Amino acid sequence: MVVTNTVFSLLEMEPADTRIALIGASRHRHKFGSIILGDLVRKAFDVWPVNPQARVLDGREVVASVDQIPDPLHIVSVVVPPDEALYALSSLDPARRALVWFQPGAYTDDVLASARRRFENVLAGPCIMVETQRRHGP
Repeated sequence: MVVTNTVFSLLEMEPADTRIALIGASRHRHKFGSIILGDLVRKAFDVWPVNPQARVLDGREVVASVDQIPDPLHIVSVVVPPDEALYALSSLDPARRALVWFQPGAYTDDVLASARRRFENVLAGPCIMVETQRRHGP
């Protein structure tokens, strides 16, 4: 999927002013949930790890679900397997109007169709690490 103007405008904001929920943040260093978390922290984004089984990751307090993150919430990055993705998003109020960004491997056509019925802004594909690097460096 093409990165839209909505995504560009969010990524052009100062990293510290861009609040990102990372559903699937992980304590296992080899998993993408850990790699993406570390990358966004290094780039100084206001990233909130979401993982119901952890308390602190990469020096950040972890929340059990996305509804615990205060407004404004700009991006919800999903990095859990497709069979967990919709459940993980179930507590996200569509009225918050956050961009729901499925990372590679976190979606199927059915998951995307369900997400698009609930949320206005859904992106599937390009990796958030690659897109943020283009704008904010490594």
